[in-house]
Amino acid sequence: MFVTGTEPTRRYHALLAGLRPDDVRVLRGITRLHLQLWDKKDLEELAALGVSELLTNVLKHAATDSCELLVCETDAGVVVEVTDRCNTLPVIKDPTDDGVDGRGLHMLAGMAASIDFCPLTTGKCVRLTLSSAEHQR
Repeated sequence: MFVTGTEPTRRYHALLAGLRPDDVRVLRGITRLHLQLWDKKDLEELAALGVSELLTNVLKHAATDSCELLVCETDAGVVVEVTDRCNTLPVIKDPTDDGVDGRGLHMLAGMAASIDFCPLTTGKCVRLTLSSAEHQR
């Protein structure tokens, strides 16, 4: 069976081996450029923040330096997914006033349409769904 839509989904996918902190900055910029090209400027900063937070969590918590990043356009907005090989699922915590960690996912969960954690056979996928302002009404 062959299915077509009115417009193909625009996306970019990166296989990241040897992920370093400096790569996160570069990928934030690439994300911003894609959202500008896709005319999703209202989600540009939030998507870049999502990419930054999810990739930083891989660096800090996943005990691996390889992962996959997928950013794709949807009718309602944008999806940011990061897949890594660590089986431990993230936990969204209420941050403490004096804590230095634990605010990123909590903050993203408050701004995103949804945040989902999906266990895989080896590893997990963290999916951030962002809705354009016109779809939030």
